[in-house]
Amino acid sequence: MRFSRRNRYSVVFPTGVTYTNAISICRRCNPPDLQTALSILNIATRDGVKIGLITYSAAIWTAERCGDYLAAISLLDDLIEAGIVPNSVTYDGVISACATGGRRVDALRLFEDMKRDGVTPTPVTYKVWLIVFLNFSVAFVKEAVFCLMLRLSLLSIQILIEKILFFFLSFY
Repeated sequence: MRFSRRNRYSVVFPTGVTYTNAISICRRCNPPDLQTALSILNIATRDGVKIGLITYSAAIWTAERCGDYLAAISLLDDLIEAGIVPNSVTYDGVISACATGGRRVDALRLFEDMKRDGVTPTPVTYKVWLIVFLNFSVAFVKEAVFCLMLRLSLLSIQILIEKILFFFLSFY
């Protein structure tokens, strides 16, 4: 990056993008490093950097990859408290963290909150519900989808998957 003469020898301060990238690196580490990601988020807040939706989403997905559903829920609460409206990527991360953590009731509540807030579920949301949340094998899910497609004729995939989701949830 080339700076003007005035800024060439001065300090370049990190932005929200810098902190988001640092948190994303923590997610991609093997093993992922949630504590460092959270400390980066705290440093950004302390330094007065405006933390946005993408930075919070990166931290939530780091928590999801670490299997820490409590941290993911806490980060979602912090995001909402900061006046930021969560999007589908943010909800997907928290729902996935709850589902893999065995917190089916919390995941269901978040899914309902997501729909109530007018956020459209993504294919990732339905993948989480059908595979991780319900703890079924991929082959079983494919067979169930095929059978329901034959039975329900040609409904949209969203309606089909919602019917599958609530069919299987009736057993819990």
